[in-house]
Amino acid sequence: MYSFKPLAAAILIALSSHAFAEMNSVETTQDGDNNSITTEQINGTQNSKSTQEQIGNGNTASLSQSAALNSTSYQYQDGSNNVASTTQEGSDHYSNIYQEAQENSQVTVTQTGDANSSTVYQLTGNDNQAQVIQLGNNNVAEVTQGGGVAYGMSSSSVATINQNGNDNSHIINQDGYAHQLNATATGNGNQVEVTQSGMNDSATLAQTGDNNAITLTQTGDGQTAAVTQDGTANTVAMVQDGYSGPDFATISQRGDNNAITSFQDGKFNELYFDQSGTANTLNAAQIGRGNNLTGASSGTNNSADVRQTGDSNYASVTQDGSDNIASIQQLESQLSANAVVYQSGVANQAAITQRGEFAIGNSATISQTGTGNSAVITQQ
Repeated sequence: MYSFKPLAAAILIALSSHAFAEMNSVETTQDGDNNSITTEQINGTQNSKSTQEQIGNGNTASLSQSAALNSTSYQYQDGSNNVASTTQEGSDHYSNIYQEAQENSQVTVTQTGDANSSTVYQLTGNDNQAQVIQLGNNNVAEVTQGGGVAYGMSSSSVATINQNGNDNSHIINQDGYAHQLNATATGNGNQVEVTQSGMNDSATLAQTGDNNAITLTQTGDGQTAAVTQDGTANTVAMVQDGYSGPDFATISQRGDNNAITSFQDGKFNELYFDQSGTANTLNAAQIGRGNNLTGASSGTNNSADVRQTGDSNYASVTQDGSDNIASIQQLESQLSANAVVYQSGVANQAAITQRGEFAIGNSATISQTGTGNSAVITQQ
């Protein structure tokens, strides 16, 4: 049996003639205990629609559309102690909030501008929070927390998205335990896709500028990633797999057209890289355990390709100048493998390859300053 609280019923009756006059539509359904719904559509919200549905205990939902032409919002809550709030300002917005069998879950969506879209699911789980704030036009944010294996368990997940500008997009999917995500985008045309599965994953993403893109996939337990991009058309593609241990990645790019591709498989791998300038690239793959990559590229058209396979390899790449190329491979070496490349100038080249069948005491260092230098080191 559906029941309306006096305040909700009064709001619904007050809005009925106004909504009819301007082709607005409001629908409210409550079933359970201590539910509260507040709905407002004012100031010329033609063709706006609002639907709120609550089943359970202690739920609270608030929806406000002000001057939101042709906007649509839907909220559904099933469970206990859930809170959902939607505010839309402008035209052609879309917001969909769906919480089912949650405990202490909260969702806050604020959209200002035109044609912004937000979809949030927080399926089965505990203590979930999601906040989406979009300022500008044509921004898209989707958050899914839990929902694996037919709405599987999800606990203590947090997702916060702030987008300021136009044509920004965030798509996040979190499944498992204790996930966290904090993503911000300021500018135009920034893209983020994140999938986190497993336990104790954490990601912090920040983009400032135009047409920057981050693709992050973390599968396993205890993965941590922090990515910061400032400039135009910078890209980061990262996969961290891991098993029974964490992988760490901290990446920062400043400038234009810089690109980093990273893959870490295993556990206790670390990647720290900072690129500034124009058209610098890094391709890195670390497979095994305890591999560490630390490097920096500054200048124009610098390229670094690093591959580490095995355990406890270390690589450091620093390039300053233009058109420098460095390639490090430390394959199946076990323990004490070490490679360092420093290049400063124009068109320097360096290649280090270290192989080993349980090799001990490998070390290679290349330092080049000047023009047109080339050095090759191979250790079997």
